[in-house]
Amino acid sequence: MRLAAASLYAHAPRTVVVPLNLFGLTPELTALGQRWRVKDEFHVTAVSARWLAERLRRDPAAVWESVVAAVQGRRAGTVRLGREVRLAAEGAERTLIVMARVDGLRALYDELSARLGEPLAPPPAHITLYTRPDGEAIGLHDGDELRALTRPLDDEESAAVLAAAGLQALLDG
Repeated sequence: MRLAAASLYAHAPRTVVVPLNLFGLTPELTALGQRWRVKDEFHVTAVSARWLAERLRRDPAAVWESVVAAVQGRRAGTVRLGREVRLAAEGAERTLIVMARVDGLRALYDELSARLGEPLAPPPAHITLYTRPDGEAIGLHDGDELRALTRPLDDEESAAVLAAAGLQALLDG
């Protein structure tokens, strides 16, 4: 499923997101033997400046300055939802995410790498669809966190979640 090209929206001084309009998901569902509530907004996190500053052991204000310079005048491209659904868990939090591709994210990270003088990879592009009732999203900033905090749903689990969420029809359409 393709979503329209989107802007990059900076939440100073911590994150840059690609906001998404994704409508028609079931508000509450039961899947994987648990209750879930749809998120109240959808986005792909493009940059977590706080995480980058910690990883690079740099001043957060200086990292944010580089992020702002890299994002200035730039838009994200088309966002493509994948069919890979994952369960993320960290402490008491749990979420259901769908993996995605965002055109232009690699180019943004090439510029950030040049500005910060470090090789940087984009985060695993994903959209948090559901959390536990009254839960919070779980940040996934790199491949290590993706592997440590999530597991891909098998075909049967994934099909059940997509159908219950009303997302299967959107992916097929």
